[in-house]
Amino acid sequence: MSIEVVKIPQSEDPNERCVSCYADTGIPKDMPVEKRKHYVIGCGQLCPDCYAKIKLNSESEEGLTQEELELLLEITARDSK
Repeated sequence: MSIEVVKIPQSEDPNERCVSCYADTGIPKDMPVEKRKHYVIGCGQLCPDCYAKIKLNSESEEGLTQEELELLLEITARDSK
């Protein structure tokens, strides 16, 4: 899978970007994280598509499994380099 990285200067963008694909999430940066959908503690904001891809194989309704969280952290760390 090939991912194109598009970095937007933070000061020019009023919305959060997905930590995985950098898509505009439509979530204002000043919205408290407790009120956000698709926010992963320890990783950041995801777009609905990336969140769904990560949750696709999850059996937990509570949140991401440790394996899913580690995969997301690995992807975001690799893409931010």
